[in-house]
Amino acid sequence: MFSSISGTSNSASGASSVSKGFGGLASGLDTDELVTQLTSGTTNRIDKQLQERQKALWKQEIYRDITTTLQEFSNKYFSTASSLNIMSARFFEQYTLRSSSDKVTLSGDLAMANNVKIKSIDQLADKAKASFALTKEITSKIDDSKLTNGGLDGAKIELYLDGVYKTLELHTSGVNSNNTDKILADFNDQLKDAFGTFGPAGAATQAVEAEVTGSAGNWTLTVKVADPTATFAVHAADSGVLGSGGLFEDLAPNIMNKHSLNSGLNSFGISDGDTMEINGVTITAEADDTLGSLIRKVNSSGAGGTMSYSQTTGQITLG
Repeated sequence: MFSSISGTSNSASGASSVSKGFGGLASGLDTDELVTQLTSGTTNRIDKQLQERQKALWKQEIYRDITTTLQEFSNKYFSTASSLNIMSARFFEQYTLRSSSDKVTLSGDLAMANNVKIKSIDQLADKAKASFALTKEITSKIDDSKLTNGGLDGAKIELYLDGVYKTLELHTSGVNSNNTDKILADFNDQLKDAFGTFGPAGAATQAVEAEVTGSAGNWTLTVKVADPTATFAVHAADSGVLGSGGLFEDLAPNIMNKHSLNSGLNSFGISDGDTMEINGVTITAEADDTLGSLIRKVNSSGAGGTMSYSQTTGQITLG
């Protein structure tokens, strides 16, 4: 009987695919489930081993990456073939001369760079600045009527040049309104004797020179100073020589060849609307500007420079 059932079961199993075997149908038991339960312990152990194998593969990949990184680090910083070998004494040698400014050029023997030492600093570099002299010619109209019949002959005039005072004497005998310019030669000889020359040998010029131009009734005196930084002044004179009603109508005691802060910009040839640029900032001159107001404009413009003026030296400085 059992043999017949078994044969029938095998035949049925071969004929179709079902979830339960024929034997399970005959007995009422789920043989597949029983097999699964009976083999679950073995299956779990197999799954665990597969998990351990995967973990081992992951660790192997991580170790390989770490090993590669360490090898690259070693080749770069510890290999004798590398220029960055920190085990070599040459790694710590100074071998580059480099300037951070395009205004400075470095050159020299690299092997000597390690021997360079700064023992002391005598003077720090000065801030860049520019300066120039602002001088003016001393000019005056000449009232040639004062020279009639040798007028003012022997009159004295005291002049000043950089701390030196000299007294000159007018020689007007034989001079009249038609030949007033004749006083020039004698006056210039006295100026040369008094103040000498300016400039290098072979190219020296008269330190202070007078020039008379014009014609009768319209003569003009111009006093020129060769050194633009020198201070020249008409200090004093006898009565009838200076000022209104005098020989030199436009001159007054202590008049100088230096501008004051109240000097109008037109005296420097600067006109209304003229501009100057400092560090990219434009400063515009106005008709009523003076030297002083121009300096204030520059200093408050934000251009990064400071302008100043010394009436003593006639120097205007921007720094």
